[in-house]
Amino acid sequence: MNSTKFHRVWIYGSLTTQNTLHIGSGDVEPFEGEEGHYSTVCLDKDHKPYLPASSLRGFLAQVAEYYLQSSDCKELFGFMENDEGQAGQLYIYDAVLRQAASFPTEHSQIKQEFAKCIFEETNTLLRSATSLNPILGVVDEHHLFHLQVVPAGSVFDVKIMLNQVDKEVDEDRLISVLELLTSWDGSTQSALGAGGGKGHGRITWDLEQVQVLDSENLEKWLKSADHSLEKHYRVLDKLPELKSLPQPTGLQLKFELIPHGSFLLHDPNYVDTGAEGTPKIAYSRTPDGHALIPATALRGWVRGRVRRILLTLLMQQEPELTQAIKKADKLVKEIFGDEGRRGKVWFDDAVSATVTAVYPQTFNAVDRFTGGVAETALFSVEGARCEKLSGAVWLRESLEAWQQGILLLVVRDMLEGELGLGWGKSRGYGSFSVELTVGEQLIKDYSDLTNLVDNEMSKQWLTALASKIQE
Repeated sequence: MNSTKFHRVWIYGSLTTQNTLHIGSGDVEPFEGEEGHYSTVCLDKDHKPYLPASSLRGFLAQVAEYYLQSSDCKELFGFMENDEGQAGQLYIYDAVLRQAASFPTEHSQIKQEFAKCIFEETNTLLRSATSLNPILGVVDEHHLFHLQVVPAGSVFDVKIMLNQVDKEVDEDRLISVLELLTSWDGSTQSALGAGGGKGHGRITWDLEQVQVLDSENLEKWLKSADHSLEKHYRVLDKLPELKSLPQPTGLQLKFELIPHGSFLLHDPNYVDTGAEGTPKIAYSRTPDGHALIPATALRGWVRGRVRRILLTLLMQQEPELTQAIKKADKLVKEIFGDEGRRGKVWFDDAVSATVTAVYPQTFNAVDRFTGGVAETALFSVEGARCEKLSGAVWLRESLEAWQQGILLLVVRDMLEGELGLGWGKSRGYGSFSVELTVGEQLIKDYSDLTNLVDNEMSKQWLTALASKIQE
């Protein structure tokens, strides 16, 4: 153990959002002049977003459980056992907004379209999403929901203190905390707030300064007539060498979606319902005009495909549909989680590398009774076209053999061209090819997958899946 000890340590740095982040305040606000409500983020007295200390501390405490001994976790974060407890050495303060994200100015059309999504006073955005029907694979009626989010590129000031009345802070303890902070690295595992498994909340940490109060300067302060303690801290000119945290159990899969034509993942914020001639359905995009397929849509498709395969297999064993659905939903939750359980598979948004070409089209609805064109049912849509979109999937925990088996079947379906996303799939929209990268291995088709996963291993996974179905 290093011998250097400090009476108090201040750590200063910043957190930068890599994509949208929502830490809810628990309140909802009505839309101005429109029907509906949206869930709000935490705002300070100046109506600016902030990151609550409780959320930051909770994240670090969870990370510490993976990397530190139990005794070290208790000293850092405190504990309560048998009605007796002790405060920890780690004090974390609310992270206040230092720099708001900049919105596009070079693309005036994009800015005009995006203006409806911007809350200028609070430097936040509106993000809307819909729930998918797990059986039909389409949007559920009345399941549109809205979140106020902090946009990518927002920078927050972070202030952390290490201090304990009856114990000095040794250098090893300081190093442990600094290493924990590096877990905010912008990856899926760095997610903070709601929707971590659906592409929200990725943040990166930047260490800026460490100030320490050592015995020599504490003694100077005690002997001085000046009551100000701040000027007696010294800045650590040479920060301690940090080791990279061991990678958590899991696997990152990078993917590219190659559209076969136009695609349209609807974002209602780009639709002006009061203006004539504007599209009734418009594609989702980033503030700077890059097409975006939300992680919620990707997760919804994979989750729905897993459920469909499970139901197909279960119906061969359990002819009673109600029981088959109940068991299928239970197995789905073991993979994707629910309100009381974190999912094992987390998704990032898929985003195009370039500003997307807009592809408008006009359609006539068909009268369901006559089979002809319905009168006064002309409507326009605004789709997108691009070369490809990139994203990632993170398998956060070790998967059981049966879970690997069913995800193998889903990946097979994707590689064979069955991936369809968004609006208008019956009109030629939303068809994609998929390319996966696992480590250095590029997987373009099913033969590449079988080369990566040998026949014996895939047999074991599928046998485990069959056994799980028969339980």
